[in-house]
Amino acid sequence: MQCNFILNPFSKYKIFKNSTQKLDSLILLNPKRTEIRFLRYLVQLNCPKFLLYDTHIDGDYKLIMSNIQSEPKDLQNFIFTIINN
Repeated sequence: MQCNFILNPFSKYKIFKNSTQKLDSLILLNPKRTEIRFLRYLVQLNCPKFLLYDTHIDGDYKLIMSNIQSEPKDLQNFIFTIINN
């Protein structure tokens, strides 16, 4: 989101790389957390393909779908609403 307000493409890329590295590190510490994996799934799904940040998209989707039933109902509804659109 911060990248929306920056014009310099090199600065945007640096922020993107830094943010995705933090997200990936957080997932390494909490590999089964559905919310964090869902966040990475959405980032990978929506970022430009030339950034090559889509290596975990299938694994994240599978983990989300296999763990969704153990999450609170409101989170389940939120995730299903976004994934099904």
